Amino acid sequence: MMLVLNAGAVFRLSRLVTQDEVLARPRTWFTTSFTGWLVTLASCMWCVSFWFAVLAAVLTWFLWPAWIWVALVLTLSAVTGALSEHT
Repeated sequence: MMLVLNAGAVFRLSRLVTQDEVLARPRTWFTTSFTGWLVTLASCMWCVSFWFAVLAAVLTWFLWPAWIWVALVLTLSAVTGALSEHT
């Protein structure tokens, strides 16, 4: 169950950083202020998801009870967003 929650949380956080409208202004500022591999790293869903996966694994290990609730909320948000895109 924790694997599914972490996968949903990583997906939601990665999408938030790389694609969602709520962070469009900071993302635009970042991509216009910096160049090179750093911009590629921060705008690539695969790249960002790797680092969020590392973070999720560390949080699962050290903050087990609290992280479950955060991961649950992020996963529910990811599922709801995916369902709303396909209806």
